[in-house]
Amino acid sequence: MLAIKMKSKKSQISKSLGYVIGFVILLALIVFSVRLITTRIGGGGAKDISNLVDDTADPDKDGLSNYYDLCDCLSGDRENEGCPYDKPKVGIEADAREKKCKALHKV
Repeated sequence: MLAIKMKSKKSQISKSLGYVIGFVILLALIVFSVRLITTRIGGGGAKDISNLVDDTADPDKDGLSNYYDLCDCLSGDRENEGCPYDKPKVGIEADAREKKCKALHKV
């Protein structure tokens, strides 16, 4: 007569539970790795994008983005780095003007 060896239910449950736990751990590692890689390759995420958007803004509508415009809030000529010829580009007056403008435009 053939003897059939039956596995106990307890060993089947613990084996299944081991597979589930292993799968959850593997899935967590994959998610963590993907997040880490995308953050490293793509940069810091929303913070970097926010800085890029601020640099490409042009609140004074002079055709120069803030990155190239020394007078972000005053419309000026491209040849004068975005500043009007009658206003100073640097100094106390320029700093006060820029501070007031940035508060107004939230630049």
